[in-house]
Amino acid sequence: MTVEPQPAREIWFLTGSQDRHGEDTLARVAAQSQQVVAELDGSGDVPLPIVWRPVLTDAAAITATMVAANTDDRCAGVIAWIHAFSPAKMWISGLQTLRKPLLRLRAPAGLPRPWTTATSLPAHRKRSAISPIVDATRTPYQLLAGGL
Repeated sequence: MTVEPQPAREIWFLTGSQDRHGEDTLARVAAQSQQVVAELDGSGDVPLPIVWRPVLTDAAAITATMVAANTDDRCAGVIAWIHAFSPAKMWISGLQTLRKPLLRLRAPAGLPRPWTTATSLPAHRKRSAISPIVDATRTPYQLLAGGL
């Protein structure tokens, strides 16, 4: 009997924006999100690597990425940073599809320690207009794993 090795686990970092703002803006958004990934990944607070994924610019891309996250055994969960240029309604279908843990970052780019304003919502919980509670005392890993 052979035992299949477990795939290396990782957390996907997803950033939302819109292509209508132009390539320069999308390049800045990508650079900002890569900086956030580098800071979070280098913090030592998260026991899994955080993997940056290309910027998502429409509802179809968001939903496709969530489906991919659901089916990829390496993906332990996702961190979503809905950039100021990304309307929340683009995320509805994708978030309803997601079956893995979700951590939503609410910090704008350029702020130190963006995870201190992170919020955690279980992926299976129905989204509402009520803003989730901010818990600045927990690490990203605790927020990602909490309540699931």
